[in-house]
Amino acid sequence: MMAMSDRYGFAHGAGGPGLVGFAEATHAVVSYRPHVLPALDRALAAQPGLAAAHALHGLLHILPARPELLPVAAAAQAKAHAAGAATADEAALLRTLDLSVAGRQRAAADALDLQLARNPTNLLLVKLANMLRFLSGDLAGLVGSVVRVLPAWTPGTAG
Repeated sequence: MMAMSDRYGFAHGAGGPGLVGFAEATHAVVSYRPHVLPALDRALAAQPGLAAAHALHGLLHILPARPELLPVAAAAQAKAHAAGAATADEAALLRTLDLSVAGRQRAAADALDLQLARNPTNLLLVKLANMLRFLSGDLAGLVGSVVRVLPAWTPGTAG
């Protein structure tokens, strides 16, 4: 099966109707819009096996740094792993969720940076790495992460 990239540069193992909702969720995450969870719900209703959507759902419950949300993140983690990762982008997102659930936000951001070295215009991974580094207080890492990917971006890059 051939990988498909959404409009924001995230490579998915399969196409399908869930990718529209996933792209809407990406837009909501990067623009701090409140409709990210409904967009993910639409993506998963259309395509229940969309590993990236499950992983993003889990990460969105880690980022507020509220311990009572950890069970929701862990449930999403289990669903993401059951769906499986078919691309390096999906695998990086699942690895990030695993590390984040374990409380290792800097290591989670490092996992995203490793994938961004291969796919530097993946908008969702750039934003999540930034958010995790901010959450962990790694301001130097936050700046460094952006500086490393910036040369790959052009005015025509989505996002």
